[in-house]
Amino acid sequence: FLQQRHHHISSGFLATRRQTDSLTTKMDNEGEDRFTAPDLSDPDTVTKFKTAAQITNAVLARVVQLCQPGARIAEICDAGDKLLADATAKVYAKARDVDGEPLKRSIGFPTCVTPNNAVGNFSPLLSNPITLQEGDLIKISLGAQIDGLLASATHSMIVTSAPVAVTGPKADVICAAHFASQAALRLLRPGRNSDEVTAAIASVAADFGCKPVQGVDSHQQLRFKPRSAKKILNRAVDAGERPPETVVFEEGQVWEVCVTMSTGQGVVSEVDQRTTVFELDHDVKYMLSRKSSRAVYHAIKTNCPDFPFSLRTLGDEKHTRMGITELVEHEMVIPHPVTFDKKDELVAQFRFTT
Repeated sequence: FLQQRHHHISSGFLATRRQTDSLTTKMDNEGEDRFTAPDLSDPDTVTKFKTAAQITNAVLARVVQLCQPGARIAEICDAGDKLLADATAKVYAKARDVDGEPLKRSIGFPTCVTPNNAVGNFSPLLSNPITLQEGDLIKISLGAQIDGLLASATHSMIVTSAPVAVTGPKADVICAAHFASQAALRLLRPGRNSDEVTAAIASVAADFGCKPVQGVDSHQQLRFKPRSAKKILNRAVDAGERPPETVVFEEGQVWEVCVTMSTGQGVVSEVDQRTTVFELDHDVKYMLSRKSSRAVYHAIKTNCPDFPFSLRTLGDEKHTRMGITELVEHEMVIPHPVTFDKKDELVAQFRFTT
């Protein structure tokens, strides 16, 4: 319970691709025909979105219950992923896609429980001993996908053993993220544009004495590509920087809305926290030299080829950590790093599919 200023949150994260080396080749347009805009005039498409959303919301509610003081974050994330995997496996079990293959349904975004000044993507390996503490402000992110249609969510909450009224910076930042996400939702109408949403987010942030976080944006969703090139900035670019093209919203578009606020300046950086969430880049091919790397690549292609995944889901932790290194070096996977605002600041997020 939050007194005076109450908010929920959501988050989304994009990694910046580095320069590829001379041994890496790009396979132009491979699989691009999969990345189509969902046809919301098709009742089956709408039903798949709704089913994925029901799974996401149900698992999110279960994960919220697990977030108690003293609970290990890695175990919570692992439990959330197992719930997502089990729930998606039970729906559309006999369905086939347009190619006659079994319909793909799986974790669409791995369970992340990110505390305090960290922005998101914290989904630690099971060996990580970090636990939740009384009063932590956490962001819970997860998602389910059916036939390439993702329903994702991020919720912000205070970890507590009993309901407690929250005031001060914690309440302010959660309220800022919540109300800004609701303002964004109301502006997603045909004819309105992305710049209006960015301005609304900044206005709400100012009302609560907070700052929008840089680099955490909203994106139009395509099938098997939840974050397309069309985006809404969570925070306007600094003076002298070139802004992205303004997007005018159209009827029938699907968006992953992600609003992130900070009690600090909203300028984030990576520290020494190990990245554990990645996404396979289908456009990059490279002849892997290490046996462990080939084994990890095979596990990714088999179990989670289309959406972000946690290293925790790939099996043996030691071999996975060894094998992922070469894939990262040659940009075969896109990292979703954990970023941080300054130590004593707080970050809140809300994310939803609409």
